[in-house]
Amino acid sequence: MQGWKPLLVDLDLGQGMFTLPGTLAATVVERPLDPVEGVSLDAPLIYYYGAASPGDNPEHFQHLVDRLAQVG
Repeated sequence: MQGWKPLLVDLDLGQGMFTLPGTLAATVVERPLDPVEGVSLDAPLIYYYGAASPGDNPEHFQHLVDRLAQVG
């Protein structure tokens, strides 16, 4: 599939994988992940949710996940 690149999507609000806690994020994976340097963040897509659990506002969480899927 020429032209396609994998996305790394972080939906863990409690402990952001490559962004701050309380956010949902996605970034294109250009090369294998480096265990020391982490993820390349040239152009991440980040949405602020503002809480550590999706249960705090499930409708807003679902809205942000839907937006992430549309843009990504």
